[in-house]
Amino acid sequence: MTLFLLLLAMWLILCSRFTLEVLLIGAALSAGLSWFCHAQHIWPRWVDRAIVRLSGQIVRYLWRLLGHMISSSLRVCAIILSPTLDEVEPKLLFFEPPLKEESTRVVLGNSITLTPGTFTVGLYGNSILCIHALNGDMAEGARHLDLTPRLQEMEGVIREEQERDRQARSKKEERPS
Repeated sequence: MTLFLLLLAMWLILCSRFTLEVLLIGAALSAGLSWFCHAQHIWPRWVDRAIVRLSGQIVRYLWRLLGHMISSSLRVCAIILSPTLDEVEPKLLFFEPPLKEESTRVVLGNSITLTPGTFTVGLYGNSILCIHALNGDMAEGARHLDLTPRLQEMEGVIREEQERDRQARSKKEERPS
């Protein structure tokens, strides 16, 4: 159901007008694509449960990310508008975030890229992030971003849902047909 709602919301956002016809076509396409993804195990059922359980945390994460984006924008504006540009000392920083899942490391890397003054150059060996920053302060700010603990909490919920799904599948396989 979550995938259906996400697809339908994306359809409505991308359509230039909102009519009953657009809504019905979007609903039909979203339902068909959602069914296909579930049938082919492209979008496992546990993802739906995880998204529902994490919805509040996701909103809080995005709100905090927006705050980081605004404060970083102001810092970059101050650097750009300073007459000497003395604060610009580009730095490359390599660090290993304490995240276990590759998907959450990718989310952290994308979040760092969205904050002005920093961007993620790459994810090496599935665990080491390389960050480019305008100066050392921004590089250290990216390393100690307070979004990481929030992602760790989300990882816990994701692992719980994956384990719950594994147990349900093993019980199904144990039942005689």
